[in-house]
Amino acid sequence: MGIEDRSKQYDRRFVLLHHVMPASSELKTHWDFMLEAGDSLLTFRLTRLPENQPDSEETPEGATTGEVPIACDHEEISVLRLPNHRRYYLDYAGEVSGGRGHVRQLASGLAYLQEAIHGDWSELLLDSNTLTAELHFLACSPHTSTRLRILSWQLVRHTE
Repeated sequence: MGIEDRSKQYDRRFVLLHHVMPASSELKTHWDFMLEAGDSLLTFRLTRLPENQPDSEETPEGATTGEVPIACDHEEISVLRLPNHRRYYLDYAGEVSGGRGHVRQLASGLAYLQEAIHGDWSELLLDSNTLTAELHFLACSPHTSTRLRILSWQLVRHTE
C-alpha cells in the first residue's frame, strides 16, 4: 500500500541534507537525514542514498527538465546515528561552522513515525515535494550504526 493510501497524521518535520565536506576533512561527503523529535532532531548519516532503479530510460511522466528521479524499493542500507542536532537545520542550507563544509537541502517535509511496529523496527513515512518514502529503522543510541529498511523511495533531484 502506498503512502497516498494511508490516513495517518503527519505530525513532525524531516529534512534530508547533502553535506559536502572540505577536501582536508577525514570525513567524506555524505547525507544527513534529520527527524523532528521534540526540541531537537534525531540525526542519521548516510554514506549513500538508496540506489536508482529506473523502470525505463525514458523521462518519467510529470518530470521536468533538470529533474533526475531516483526510485527504489526493498533495499536495506547501513546508517550511523549521530547525536541529536538543533531544529535550526530543518530550514538551513549553507556553510557549517568550524570549517565542516556546507549543506544543501535535497528534501524537507512532513513525517509520520509509528514506533515498534515489528519487534524493534519503527515505521517512518515521509512526504515532501521532492521525496516520498516508506522505511523502517532500528532505534539505537548516538554513535551507533543501525539499518534503514527502504520499502519505497521516490526522490527527485534537481540538477544545477
